[in-house]
Amino acid sequence: MSDAIPCLFVVGTGTDVGKTMVAALLVEALGARAVDVAVSKPLASGCARQGGRLIAADAIRLGRALGLRGAALARAHDVISPWRAAAPLAPGLALARPPSVAELVRHLVERARGRGALLVEGAGGLVLPYARNGTVLDLLGALRRQRALHLSVLLVGAAGLGTINHTCLSVAALRAAGLEPHGVLLSRGQRAITPDERGNPAAIARLGAVALPVVVPHVVDDASHARARRIVMACVGDRRGTATRRQVR
Repeated sequence: MSDAIPCLFVVGTGTDVGKTMVAALLVEALGARAVDVAVSKPLASGCARQGGRLIAADAIRLGRALGLRGAALARAHDVISPWRAAAPLAPGLALARPPSVAELVRHLVERARGRGALLVEGAGGLVLPYARNGTVLDLLGALRRQRALHLSVLLVGAAGLGTINHTCLSVAALRAAGLEPHGVLLSRGQRAITPDERGNPAAIARLGAVALPVVVPHVVDDASHARARRIVMACVGDRRGTATRRQVR
């Protein structure tokens, strides 16, 4: 549908591959283009307890990418990640009462309502206990069928050793579910470029039959941050909203 709201869903080939960094860079870049973006990491586990509350570090990072600080960031945190657990497990195992896939779809549609775009970050990889009755892949399939949203899936993998297998298997899983990745990004977790990293993008492109993956550099200063943001934004093109509203609602 032409009036469907763009939904960029950042998924990973596994845990700690750079999803949050890529998602935060996208939020910053969309904001710089005056896109009214809502952000969500609906389920978060491994949260730290502070003052009687569970704090999701990824939600804080995404809120900061929106330009929020202080009390505004604290309020946004609970909106960005409404379901949180302390245990460092897959969300479907960590949460005492995880939401269903249908509940998550309704939540994300509501988050997107009236906005220029919705950016969602998943948890872990594609096939893990996520909702009460499904995986991240199941949620993606349900969102694809949702007429209010126009889904684009961005797959993030590590840049180094092991990523060829993990990334190609993730691409195959997406395609088996009727989904084609909009882009594949490889996140460098350290400053140094390892020998295997140089050949990984071409190998993934060939074996996974995808466009050449983009390597996102390790962010260590303002210059590398700006470069990484430009690289990430180039993967999704221009998604300009009709208004500039930075508050989370």
